Amino acid sequence: EAPCFAPPRAPSSGWPWYQDNTVFGEQYNEAIDVKSAEDWSAQIDVAAQNSLRSALAPAGGWLTVVMVHVLWSADSMKLMPRYTELVPMYPYVTFLSVRADIRGLHKVVKDLGVEQFPSFFLMRKCKMVEGSLITGQDRTLERLMRALADNVTEADRSAYTQYLVKQREEAGENVEDLDGGNEDTEVLWNWDVDCCGPSIRVFEQGLAAELCNEDEDKGERAVWEYQVNANDYYGGGHDMDLEWKAMADDLQQELERRFLRGVFFQSQSLHIRGSRFSRGLSLEWSILSENRGLKISSNMFEGIIGYWDDEEEESFKLRRLGERVQIKGEEKVLTKAQEELDQKIRAFK
Repeated sequence: EAPCFAPPRAPSSGWPWYQDNTVFGEQYNEAIDVKSAEDWSAQIDVAAQNSLRSALAPAGGWLTVVMVHVLWSADSMKLMPRYTELVPMYPYVTFLSVRADIRGLHKVVKDLGVEQFPSFFLMRKCKMVEGSLITGQDRTLERLMRALADNVTEADRSAYTQYLVKQREEAGENVEDLDGGNEDTEVLWNWDVDCCGPSIRVFEQGLAAELCNEDEDKGERAVWEYQVNANDYYGGGHDMDLEWKAMADDLQQELERRFLRGVFFQSQSLHIRGSRFSRGLSLEWSILSENRGLKISSNMFEGIIGYWDDEEEESFKLRRLGERVQIKGEEKVLTKAQEELDQKIRAFK
């Protein structure tokens, strides 16, 4: 089982679907605005606060994210809404918002050594986590999320679960669902608000989240695959019993180069000569046929039939799997549904 939740989204958000469960009593984590130097001292010293959350803090103290910004910085104002959307993803982290242009907070910011706005850093037990200072506009929130992934511990999640249990027990609510999970197999799913990469894909019915391996190469290229014995390829569909195999590396590069140049939308056939590493092949497809031609569906490009130069009769299907790339001339084969989907994705990004 994977516990999931939907953070609140403003109607003006770039997300294609809107969901906000606050009307059902759901509460979401929010950034705390620090109003003075005294307020800053109180917020970072959780142990001194007489509250249930401070009493159940993990041994190392709650992890705190601090955003330092100013109203006169265009970069700060641009990043603030996205930072606000990030906060509900981490209910076990305290988020503070510090305005350096407020009287009394200037000295606090100076003591922290922050000179650029906006800046982010992590804290535990009133001390800045070493190497956690993040500045600049280059994928700032993505870097912040990576820092959180490196510093959030199982103790943080466990302490927050116990906090919810105690909180709901005091309210007389059922806590069985919260306290009965297996921490060893618990999987946390989060929305990535800074980039739409392999972790989130947008389909016709909305958002679909995939569990990503953090060790995967984020810059992985598109893959060209073939499936042999495609006797009735133009009849549509895929034979699920047949295996898809990746093309040789040199053919992969050549096919991708031709694809990005728009060759598949300028003609209806292509021949690639063989090399000492791979066989040559001939490809053919239809641009004009609605049912038997090229097809673009989210991250898949298909509708091509091929023949190896050294095999006269055996044909194969060819497809491209990878990030959706819009190519000049593709409008000839785009369906209305895919055009609407592309519009949603552009609005989202």
